[in-house]
Amino acid sequence: MNTELIQKKILFYSAAYMTNVNYLIILILLSVYIEVDKDLYLTLTLWGVPALISILSSYFIIRKNILNNLSREHGILRITIAHVPSLLGLIVAFIYLFVL
Repeated sequence: MNTELIQKKILFYSAAYMTNVNYLIILILLSVYIEVDKDLYLTLTLWGVPALISILSSYFIIRKNILNNLSREHGILRITIAHVPSLLGLIVAFIYLFVL
């Protein structure tokens, strides 16, 4: 494998998966350290299902991008769009934790 392909894979996988891991850490820290009497498992489910959709779509975007040898910008833009369900799930989880 050439160096450019390895760098491309590292960039794509870190953009796709580490963002969701960061969302999970934020959600757990906020729900544990701020006293709320809501169910943590329901909160993780409200965020987790859209995050799973986001992760799966990111995987297919990365695979298509590497197989078709598309540009980095094209892949990052599509991965960004694939994060929309995860962000919506995070907003719903925050609303459940702190508003309802």
